Amino acid sequence: MEEGRWKKDENTYLIFQCSKCQQYSYVKTTQKTKKCLRCNHIHKVQNLLRKSEIVKGMTEAVERVKMLQNELAQKELGRSPDLVSERGFSLVKTNDFIQTSVNRSIYAHIIEGAEDNYTLFLEMLVKINARYKKFPRYLIDIMAKSSGIPLSEIPSLIRKALREERLFQKKDLYSV
Repeated sequence: MEEGRWKKDENTYLIFQCSKCQQYSYVKTTQKTKKCLRCNHIHKVQNLLRKSEIVKGMTEAVERVKMLQNELAQKELGRSPDLVSERGFSLVKTNDFIQTSVNRSIYAHIIEGAEDNYTLFLEMLVKINARYKKFPRYLIDIMAKSSGIPLSEIPSLIRKALREERLFQKKDLYSV
């Protein structure tokens, strides 16, 4: 049995700047259109040929787009961009946040009267809520895993918390 070999991507790509939002992107020259990932503006590749740069290989295309985006950010910001989300999304790193008496008293109404995994679940929600006013479901799953709550129990714990109005849901986001 022969071992598979990596094939180098030799396709040609166009590096272009979106005419609507100025975001840099790349597209294979064989494609007919390219939708901007930022503003959803649709570009015809045929129209981009005159005002774009041609590179060989996807790796080269990605690197060139990164470099151009960084240069654009330098011009706009006057410094290198901070690559964080607008809301500074990050996971809670300490497991003892809820242990302080001040924090326990602030969030006692959420936790009081709960049992076992449900208590752990509510404490976990308090930790998440301390960082984010609204949060997605996957963050609950990540925190549950790190808190030792079985993922199979999460749907029923969420339903119970929603029923008891200790957790609220609006569209795809939750809040305490």
